[in-house]
Amino acid sequence: MQNEQQQVYTLARIENQIVDDLRDRLNELKSGNNDGMLVETHIRYLENLKKTADENIRALDDWPSTITLRQTIDELLEIGMVKNKMPDTMRDYVAAQKALLDASRAREATLGRFRTLLEAQLGSSHQQMQTFNQRLEQIVRVSGGLILVATLLALLLAWGLNHYFIRSRLVKRFTALNQAVVQIGLGRTDSTIPVYGRDELGRIARLLRHTLGQLNMQRRQLEQEVAERKEIEADLRAMQDELIQTAKLAVVGQTMTTLAHEINQPLNALSMYLFTAGRAIEQGQSGQARNTLTKAEGLINRIDAIIRSLRQFTRRAELETPLYPVDLRQTFVAAWELLAMRHQSRQGALSLPTDTVWVSGDEVRIQQVLVNVLANALDACSHDAAIAVTWQTQGRGAGGLYCR
Repeated sequence: MQNEQQQVYTLARIENQIVDDLRDRLNELKSGNNDGMLVETHIRYLENLKKTADENIRALDDWPSTITLRQTIDELLEIGMVKNKMPDTMRDYVAAQKALLDASRAREATLGRFRTLLEAQLGSSHQQMQTFNQRLEQIVRVSGGLILVATLLALLLAWGLNHYFIRSRLVKRFTALNQAVVQIGLGRTDSTIPVYGRDELGRIARLLRHTLGQLNMQRRQLEQEVAERKEIEADLRAMQDELIQTAKLAVVGQTMTTLAHEINQPLNALSMYLFTAGRAIEQGQSGQARNTLTKAEGLINRIDAIIRSLRQFTRRAELETPLYPVDLRQTFVAAWELLAMRHQSRQGALSLPTDTVWVSGDEVRIQQVLVNVLANALDACSHDAAIAVTWQTQGRGAGGLYCR
């Protein structure tokens, strides 16, 4: 086993020697050393290595694991020794380098001849260029004088054109057109545009007059539409006021029976109190008469409050009524009292928060809205209507009202 390992090591060393030899030959080619004797020396060296490798390979024929190593050595030896591979390639490379060197020398010779011809031609061209330069200087001097004269004539022509044509016609017309545009920009749509003609300024003026006429027509149409809409808005407000008044009178008509009942009871009690007070006065019972009259006064105040709330509700609201602080809780109570006949027949109950909230508005209109809300809530309930109202504030000028 140790002998076979020694032979494998020898083969590996031979492989490295072959690779080093091939690499040295390539480096010699790159460095320009193309001696043919060196090629033969390398071939003989590789033949010696082949003999040594063959002796070791025959001893390792029974070792399959060394097949790859043996094949690698054979391929490397074949590359380095077979003529149609590396030797011929190296000879072809040497021949190509020689041909390249000959071509470089021929190119240098051709460039030398071309350089000589070019110097000769440049000498004659330089003399011709000097002659052409002298003639060109003469032409430039003459052309400069002509250009100067033409420039002076052009300046004189431009001055005359500006003084007698542009300033007298175009500038004045353009200034008038600009002033008209400024007046239109300031909102003076009745301004006139005193610019006419068939040139560009005249066309611009005609277009501006046409646009101004359309603007005036649209302005008149817009003013007419605004007036019509204001009239329609006034009619709608009047109609809305009539509808509100009709709705209030309808609510009043529905509550008249209840109001008659509410007033009839205090009147009957008032008659009884007055009769009792008269008997007490006849009997000299002034204290009892005073108490009876006090109770009668309370009934009178109650009747007055009922009538005042009805008058307040039926009063026509003005379109531009100023806003005042309104006690929202008290307004709810007044609206509920106006609906007494309807909620008493349904055994309705109204639950309000204990705190007082003040809102800015018209008390009559707020009461009208609350009457409608409570009436709708009563209509939605068949019996035992329980209406709960809550409110909350959410900072300055904001809040919420909830009815369920």
